[in-house]
Amino acid sequence: RGVWGAVPEHRITALPGLTTALGIQYSGYVDIGDGKHMHYVFAQSPGNASAKPLMLWLNGGPGCSSLDGYFYEHGPFWFDSDSAKSLVANKWSWLHDVHL
Repeated sequence: RGVWGAVPEHRITALPGLTTALGIQYSGYVDIGDGKHMHYVFAQSPGNASAKPLMLWLNGGPGCSSLDGYFYEHGPFWFDSDSAKSLVANKWSWLHDVHL
């Protein structure tokens, strides 16, 4: 099992300021044609991974990166309220139910 089509070089092995377990995550670019690329971040949900769906999150509008949602809303980590330099586990993360 695991991540099908995963590019080993895209595997995230560390994040600055992370104070909890990283889990399985990838970050890189997908070729979308005509010399264009789209950045992605993939986080594998822990537990019975084969039974969980994949959720694709895209923020709207120019100037609002989907990484905002990843770090401020539904992702596995968010910035510690006591120190913006630390990432802590998000206990309300959607990652408990889906792959992101």
